[in-house]
Amino acid sequence: MKNIVFLTAVCALFLLTGCSAPMFNILDTTPAPLREYTLEGTGKDKMLVIGVQGTISDTPKQELLGSKPSLVEQVVVQLNKARHDSQIKAILLKVNSPGGTITASDLLYHELAEYKAKTGNKVVVVMMDLAASGAYYISLPADMIVAHPTTLTGSVGVIF
Repeated sequence: MKNIVFLTAVCALFLLTGCSAPMFNILDTTPAPLREYTLEGTGKDKMLVIGVQGTISDTPKQELLGSKPSLVEQVVVQLNKARHDSQIKAILLKVNSPGGTITASDLLYHELAEYKAKTGNKVVVVMMDLAASGAYYISLPADMIVAHPTTLTGSVGVIF
């Protein structure tokens, strides 16, 4: 009997303090704020790494409990933030994509070209497993494109 009372008291304590379950809002669809990490080095100048992963589209990604901003929106938000950070001297675009829609690919192409023209910063593309079609197209404004020996790339057409 004492064990049951003790166990009930401990469970009640956990429930009241919020320790029984993690606290998170599963209905919140706003993207996490962009965070800055130091990968290497200690200087004041920075290089921004932007990932282009998956199909290039301007349609928000539907998930189980809501939606995420589209790939185009995610990249444009990062480029706009970079425009206002004078310490960013270059962008590394890490591409792993089969391409995407014509318009979405064209939007990113022009956003990258405009970023370079307005900031004078260098843009380098590193192609990972796949950089075909629209992914190849968005890489064209770069100052340098690096493809791994095993990267599958080519085609300026887009998949949709």
